[in-house]
Amino acid sequence: YAEFFPDTDFIISTRHPVLWFQSFYNYQSYGAYPGHLPHPSELVGTYANGSPYVCAKACEISTYKQNICTARAKFHHQLSRLGKTPTSTAEEMKLIQHNMTVLPVKGGVFLLELGQLIPGANASRHLPRDLSNFLGLGDSLAELDRSDHVDYPEEERKAYFIDICDEEFSELRSILVSIGAEASEWIHNY
Repeated sequence: YAEFFPDTDFIISTRHPVLWFQSFYNYQSYGAYPGHLPHPSELVGTYANGSPYVCAKACEISTYKQNICTARAKFHHQLSRLGKTPTSTAEEMKLIQHNMTVLPVKGGVFLLELGQLIPGANASRHLPRDLSNFLGLGDSLAELDRSDHVDYPEEERKAYFIDICDEEFSELRSILVSIGAEASEWIHNY
């Protein structure tokens, strides 16, 4: 993007790492059924050597090799690649320790949290106006409206879904909360 579309503006949504992990794991589990993914506790870890994106533990079921691991929840690492922060202090570098290339973009970045897309939520109250301003539109966008849909219609395919609030995932949650705290600090301070 930096080479071919350097002036592109980005609209990027993030999600709390705990909610992201549960959602992504369940999404992949649904697709992998009747097979199943490794237990979530086996997916704590880093990327494979030499790759900033491929998790060390492969989920080798059919085509569902979708790299589910706690390292992928470090959204601030990917955001830092846009080159919008100075990366000149030891404090910032401690939060974004990675070997990814930084390719600064000239365009703007509109960052939102997925909860802002929930119609009627307090967090979504100013989103249409703010997004309209970012896009340079003359009028504010319409308010978000609720659409009814079923995320996972086939009950039997949800056999291996997890509820990340279950006690067995407390260590996993702790790791993901720590990642979220680092991401929050980086996003707010840099």
